[in-house]
Amino acid sequence: MDVKHLQYIITIADERNITKAAEKLFISQSSLSYYLTTVEKQLGTPLFLRQRHGVTITPAGEKYVEACREIVAIRNKLYDEIAELKKAERITICSSSVWGSRFMAEYLPIFEKKYPGVHFEVSQVESIYMKPDIQAGRIAFALMSVSPYEKTEKSMELLRKEPYYFAVNSAHRFVKEHPGDEISLKDVFDNFSDSNFLISRRQSANYITIMHVFEEYGFMPVSFTEVNGLYLTADMVANGTGVNFMPESGIINHPNLKFYRVSPKIYRYNMLYSKPISNQSEIEAAFHRFILSSCRDKK
Repeated sequence: MDVKHLQYIITIADERNITKAAEKLFISQSSLSYYLTTVEKQLGTPLFLRQRHGVTITPAGEKYVEACREIVAIRNKLYDEIAELKKAERITICSSSVWGSRFMAEYLPIFEKKYPGVHFEVSQVESIYMKPDIQAGRIAFALMSVSPYEKTEKSMELLRKEPYYFAVNSAHRFVKEHPGDEISLKDVFDNFSDSNFLISRRQSANYITIMHVFEEYGFMPVSFTEVNGLYLTADMVANGTGVNFMPESGIINHPNLKFYRVSPKIYRYNMLYSKPISNQSEIEAAFHRFILSSCRDKK
């Protein structure tokens, strides 16, 4: 039962301001305004009157928000009751990146063999969208990628440092002249200054990390394209659309791709979020230890 969009309307009503509501929901103001306008068009009447310093709820809006609150309350009550039924056996876990999804695909079956009664609720969500669920305690664990230049929270633990590689089309003249497996950052910026750099969307760990490297070396590409998705990025490099600093988990075998190790090395952090140990069930605590030991074994 997805009540995310109902919560959008409730938050606008609570905040009386679309900008503040968007910040609280971790979405853009334009996206929230678009959703509100869509709902109002469907209903054929405004829910809020836009004013210079905020919004005022209309009588129709009051009715709509009241119904939203009731539906959300029913959903929350239902989920709480279901969670209680399998509290000792149910583990919620999310991943915001490819490495995390691979980890879950490889290691969850191993854990399930040790604990055959466990039920996993697994999802892959961008980190900015999972934050409300984390803060509300609806997610027990989350596997995230974080830039070394971001502030981490106390509830996060470092699992591994994931290196970046430089990805370039294998037909590029630089590849023909440099068939080795390593490239210095100086060579990247000297030889690819006119290239289109493919960079992950803003606010992502990849974007923050690479932009920091650009700043550190006093470099800014002539052009860059924001791309959401490592595999899509790899395909674009293979098609000659641009070049890219690719985290290790995004490397794929492709005849049109060349991946260079970068010197000096660039890393992003693969992190584990977990709810407080004092709030973990016995099975959650066992899974927490399992994740940490599994990642140590992979190092």
